[in-house]
Amino acid sequence: STHIQRTATAPLDLERNSETEETQIQLSHDTAESDPNCGANKGGGKRQRKQNKGGFPCLGTVIINLQETPLDDECSVRVWARLDDAFKILAELLDLHPQPCKIVLPEGCNDIFEVPYNQKGQLDTSVRMKLNLQPGQALRIAPEDASNHNAHCRVACKDAAGHYIIQFKGIHRRLGNWWVTSALQGKVAFLPVVNKVPEVWEATEENAEEGERWKDFEFLQPYDPSTAPVPQTKSRREKRSQ
Repeated sequence: STHIQRTATAPLDLERNSETEETQIQLSHDTAESDPNCGANKGGGKRQRKQNKGGFPCLGTVIINLQETPLDDECSVRVWARLDDAFKILAELLDLHPQPCKIVLPEGCNDIFEVPYNQKGQLDTSVRMKLNLQPGQALRIAPEDASNHNAHCRVACKDAAGHYIIQFKGIHRRLGNWWVTSALQGKVAFLPVVNKVPEVWEATEENAEEGERWKDFEFLQPYDPSTAPVPQTKSRREKRSQ
């Protein structure tokens, strides 16, 4: 009797080198809330207390990955698999039929967003913070219990799907653009990254109304995968010649 609850749990470790890390970054909002009588709620005590304190109750973290992670001993459920395979099986068991969709960010935002989070990247409705994800912007890892907390990185560019490419010392990682929609709606307890020097100000009635309008905004739109641009791969010789 396990179901998926949309919350934020595990911090983002963008520097970990994993075959599934790109997907893990984008899907790390998902946790499982289980029946107390089943064994899925064992462990994860530290995470559970922290999340409950932030107002996002859950029984623990689910980690799906092919490699070990620093949080394996703390999670409630550990699945050794590819995310694509695991969620395909889960969808079949729950008789779900997900349809392709894409996230469309607000027009005219220019990759600069006003979100209800403090300078530590924690949800705080008493303030507003500017999250600037324009190319070249300096960022740092926000979660205090991340292994690379405060590590510096920068926005390199956006890919064809609108996700943000984050660069660490020449290594690129992808930040799913649904982190932005979740931040605008205040749906996650913390942000994975903030600007190196965040710009934060006190919330007012005016900007509170601005935040309210995103709660019912339809960020998801139908998507036809056949219309997606085909990535251009380069041979090793072409890469060496650059």
